[in-house]
Amino acid sequence: MKIFKCKICGNIVSLLDGNEKLLKCCNQELEEISVSTGEGEIKHKPVIQVEDNQAYIRVGEIEHPMDEDHYIKWILIVTNEYSKLIKLNPGDKAECVVPYIEGLEVYSFCNKHSLWKNVM
Repeated sequence: MKIFKCKICGNIVSLLDGNEKLLKCCNQELEEISVSTGEGEIKHKPVIQVEDNQAYIRVGEIEHPMDEDHYIKWILIVTNEYSKLIKLNPGDKAECVVPYIEGLEVYSFCNKHSLWKNVM
């Protein structure tokens, strides 16, 4: 899976399968967003805990702020059986629970610090 962003309007698109060259927005090809690593990981990388076939997901080992100007916009869960997008707003908790499936990929997107990922 790849995630793309429009440099002009900020739209974000995920591509599960297919030709990325066909993706366009504002009459331009979209730019792929790289997964962030390193500094900031402690507050941005999704943390996954599995218990009784449930995946308990929260963003960051340290709770990420969910303020008007700095927050996690969404969490995306991808497995070989399903994908699920959880949209978040300022004031929400950056966490969710989903059925656990081996190979679970979890993405989080911070409005200031971009895309983060964890796999279990």
